[in-house]
Amino acid sequence: MTDDRVFLDVGNVDSFPESVMRCFHTRGTYISVVRVGERIFAFGDDCPHIDVSLAQNGIIVEGELLCYRHYSRFDLNTGSVLEGPAEAPLTLYDVKVVDGRVMLYVDAPVTSS
Repeated sequence: MTDDRVFLDVGNVDSFPESVMRCFHTRGTYISVVRVGERIFAFGDDCPHIDVSLAQNGIIVEGELLCYRHYSRFDLNTGSVLEGPAEAPLTLYDVKVVDGRVMLYVDAPVTSS
C-alpha cells in the first residue's frame, strides 16, 4: 500500500542531533521534531499543561519528554502523560525517514490533546 499523503521535508536525518528538539512552524502550527536513537518523533511544540515551547523548555530523558517548566513527563511513543501536572496528552504527528530525509506529515495530527 502506498502513502499518498503529502509530507514536508524538514531536513537530513543527520541534522537532528540525538535528543535535541528542533521546532518548525508550518500551517499555523509549531511542531517539534526529535531523534531518539534510530527513531524520529514529532509532536505539538506547546506543552498541554501551560503554553510554553517544549523545544525551549523540555528535555529528553531516557526516551521520555520532560517539560521542566512544571515537570510534566510524556511518553514520546503515545503522547500520554506519565506524570502531571499536565492532564492532556501531547499532539503527535506522523514522521518518517525517506532516503535520509526527515519527512513530516502536518495535515492532521495522529493524536490530539
